[in-house]
Amino acid sequence: MLLAQEAWRAASSEAGDKIGQNGWHYFWQGVVTNVLNPKAAVFYVTILPSFLPAAPSLSQVAGFSAIYLAVASLVHGAIVSAAGTAQGLLASPARVTLVRRIMAVSLVGVAVWMY
Repeated sequence: MLLAQEAWRAASSEAGDKIGQNGWHYFWQGVVTNVLNPKAAVFYVTILPSFLPAAPSLSQVAGFSAIYLAVASLVHGAIVSAAGTAQGLLASPARVTLVRRIMAVSLVGVAVWMY
């Protein structure tokens, strides 16, 4: 609920200021976030063994990892492309405020649903 409250109260000027930043800033912010995310590593380490034989060879692990990397890159590339397309639609501070309020209401909805 606190996240929803913060999203609702965020000033539209704060959100509008960030839109004009360099795209590489967001790229590196995403890279650092993904590299330092322990949940991704734990998920990968716990799921990987169930798809490999009991004594996997290095080539099997490398092949599976390459397939995973390719699929993850395609999915993240699609997300980035969609976000880049949506940036033009969300460039005005009024629209940023509207999206933040929609997200705040959605967070409240999820909180109520999980309660």
